[in-house]
Amino acid sequence: MIYFHVGFPKSGSTTLQKKLFDKCDQINFLGQYPVSNIGLDSEYIKTSTHDASGEAVLSYFHESISHDSEIAFKKKFQEGVFDLSSVYKNNKVNVLSNERMASNLFSFPDQGVKARRVKECFDDSKIIIVIRNQFDIIKSQYRDHPFDPRSFNWKRRSTDIDKWVEIDQKNPNGFLASINYFDLLNYYVDLFGCENICVLLFEDMIHDLVGFSSKIGRFLDIGSEEVHRLLAGHHENSGVSAGLNKYRHYKNLLINILPDDMRNNYFLKSIDVKLMKRFRGGQKMAVDFSSDTIDFISGFYSEGNLGLFKKFGLEVEKYRYPGF
Repeated sequence: MIYFHVGFPKSGSTTLQKKLFDKCDQINFLGQYPVSNIGLDSEYIKTSTHDASGEAVLSYFHESISHDSEIAFKKKFQEGVFDLSSVYKNNKVNVLSNERMASNLFSFPDQGVKARRVKECFDDSKIIIVIRNQFDIIKSQYRDHPFDPRSFNWKRRSTDIDKWVEIDQKNPNGFLASINYFDLLNYYVDLFGCENICVLLFEDMIHDLVGFSSKIGRFLDIGSEEVHRLLAGHHENSGVSAGLNKYRHYKNLLINILPDDMRNNYFLKSIDVKLMKRFRGGQKMAVDFSSDTIDFISGFYSEGNLGLFKKFGLEVEKYRYPGF
């Protein structure tokens, strides 16, 4: 049996990976998480229980299943290169975790295709998905990248959140499209059955950790008290500070006027690293939507969120998800 935690980004994934999946003695953690984030992280680094060849197998698997084109993935699958038997442990709860499975950013953009890949690789998987109020997750993603959402290179331009939403909503593979949770849940339910899907609310992780721990503990068949102990008081990749984003804004203005041969200057890069570290802490960047953007987001997600409430019994109204 394989459990697969498929994200979402900005929804407690790094906290679950670092503090629960990687530290619980009953779990064999087969996931990957970023060793650094733009937000504030702890100094904890994954303590691998696998040798170098095992880590290479896992790295290759995660990169392929979340990033490969359809042609490339099918070729590898037919060649049988996704055999994880060397890292699987029969006496533990085996948990794969990869938030890129639910994300359209920096990965293959079709969530339905990636869901089918999980089914092809692990027919009897159980799926864990953590979702978050779209108002809040959009703000969190914007804090990470307060620039034109179409650009991730040095030419990126700062923009306000209303313009960010306006631009991204035109992209069928953009961030806004990826967080229509109802569509994603239906992909996985159709493939694995409702009884094999555990959907958790990020807000419960913050405001009702006892209930959150009980739900994920029952699903993984591990003690909820242990889950609570490992998660209590921890929050990885906390929001980007106002100071850091102000620095990033001015840094990008400078980069855009520098000569090409200066952009990779070692001295300037070393200063940048120090300043990024200096401004990383502090109060989060304040972000507010205009009334028009609030209306747009409410309309964009209301039908799907109503489905989360009616079909899946999720208490999204409790946390005022768009449409409630």
